[in-house]
Amino acid sequence: MHYRVHLRSLDRMRGDAGQLRRWQARWDQLRTATAPAAHRWKAADRDGFERWHARLAGDESLTAVILDAPAVQGHGLEALRAAVAEGVGVAAWDRRADGNSQSSELLTLLLGHTYTQLPEKVHRLRAGAEIEEDGPLWVGRHIAFFWDDPYRLVDREELLSA
Repeated sequence: MHYRVHLRSLDRMRGDAGQLRRWQARWDQLRTATAPAAHRWKAADRDGFERWHARLAGDESLTAVILDAPAVQGHGLEALRAAVAEGVGVAAWDRRADGNSQSSELLTLLLGHTYTQLPEKVHRLRAGAEIEEDGPLWVGRHIAFFWDDPYRLVDREELLSA
């Protein structure tokens, strides 16, 4: 909670040219938008995964996903993998198995900020959750945030250890 985390998908960087193009196209769209266009995956819609995936694949203006189901097992993980494969660089979900509507609303509000504000907003949310014992920011302890910027420079330490 004390530091920002920026991820880099090595599989995606090593992927085919089409996957890299989709990733960069969605990120370029995200950079010019006032806020990410989120595509929500609902746990109750497990039977509609193909429809959800087809919409995501067919609309490059969708630049983020909100996962109501935990992305650690079952269809939630499948939805996250599909989003990464389609070039989405921003995803958020509640890590608790019994996520509630409060966390869903918070994720929607969070992704209402510009992409440049998102890492700082997540950091503040997590810092507030660390201080509060209970209250609206408590959900910050359970938010998972995936941020995969294809244009982020690789850290010097990463270069030296390679």
